[in-house]
Amino acid sequence: MGELYKGAYRSHDRERHMSNIEQRVLPAVTVLPYDISIAKVFGSIRAHLEDAGMILPDADIQIAATAIDHDLELVTGNIRHFNRISGLKLNLALANSRNR
Repeated sequence: MGELYKGAYRSHDRERHMSNIEQRVLPAVTVLPYDISIAKVFGSIRAHLEDAGMILPDADIQIAATAIDHDLELVTGNIRHFNRISGLKLNLALANSRNR
């Protein structure tokens, strides 16, 4: 959600994007809290990636840790980015779903 809000705040049409997030996206998703259980998974992933010399941004590790902790599949357009995280279930999202 943070990335969506960041995009809205950086947009020239901020109000339209904020409205879409609040009226269309939020009602359609469940926002999971970042808690101690997820923080432990985050720490494990971050330590492993650092040891292997494969750094990812903390926000991406938080997303992956949340998916792993809740046994969820992460839908992404960047499989290569996330496939370095063991135990993470991935699903490739099409970059432009309108062309389906």
